[in-house]
Parts: sequence; C-alpha cells; structure tokens
Amino acid sequence: TATAYTVAIYDARGRLVRIVARGRLTSDAGTAAWDVRDMSGARVASGIYFCVVSFPAGALRSKLIVVR
Repeated sequence: TATAYTVAIYDARGRLVRIVARGRLTSDAGTAAWDVRDMSGARVASGIYFCVVSFPAGALRSKLIVVR
C-alpha cells in the first residue's frame, strides 16, 4: 500500500517557506528538489532552513544552509 507524505521547507523561525512535494509513496524510490524559492516564486535569502519530510507515522528533518 502507498503511504502519504509531504516534503516542506521551513525557515529558522518555523514559518512554512514552500511545499516541495506531496503525494503517496510506493515501493519505488523518488526524488524531490527545492529550487530555493518561496511559494510566491521569489528566491529566498541566505540563511538556515529546514526540510521536513512528514509521514503519518512521524517526520524526518534536515538542516539546509543557503548561501548567496
């Protein structure tokens, strides 16, 4: 069965910057890429961001550093 997931980017204050991907996972591996833009399409500033991959059973978090 497929599992629902969401890949989202948050800024250092915890505000949602962009949802990169969402859908259902199958047995096939997949990829998601962030173009370093916010939801309005503007490039984000240099700083620390967090990628959060959410599943019904929990979440995986990773720190990202954007340097311009």
